[in-house]
Amino acid sequence: MARSRTGAFLCAMIVILSLMGCGVSKKVHQSVLQELDGIKTDLTTIRVQKEALDKEVQELKTRLDDRESMLAVRNTELEALRQQNLELMNLRNNLMAEIEELQAQTGQLTETKNKEIERLKGTYDSLVNELQEEIKKGEIKVTQVLDRLSVNMVERILFDSGSA
Repeated sequence: MARSRTGAFLCAMIVILSLMGCGVSKKVHQSVLQELDGIKTDLTTIRVQKEALDKEVQELKTRLDDRESMLAVRNTELEALRQQNLELMNLRNNLMAEIEELQAQTGQLTETKNKEIERLKGTYDSLVNELQEEIKKGEIKVTQVLDRLSVNMVERILFDSGSA
């Protein structure tokens, strides 16, 4: 029983001390409560700030992902443009070679044409010289139109009537 009395006494003392604030003055207790309220307010503010920062981080991650996607698309476009540029450069080189070849052919054709003109002029001059007497008499008329030579015989019959 002595033990139960001691236990009861200790319980009563704990209850009394608890009710008295465990020896802490009311002013200190109020100060601690105010400090605790301030800490709770600070904690709430920090949590709100953390949520805002978490949201901002998420938005930045989304923007970063978008930019990385855009960069990948642009890199693909750049590679396609580089390939197209290479193809165009090859086409340009081929066309330049073709132009040079055509210019060489043009030069050869011009030279051939000039030789042919000289030959035709020689033929014309030779024909005119051979027919000079008939031309003077007006029996033959020789004309050159572009690349054709025309010989007209004025009022002269070269074959018997009905034998043509």
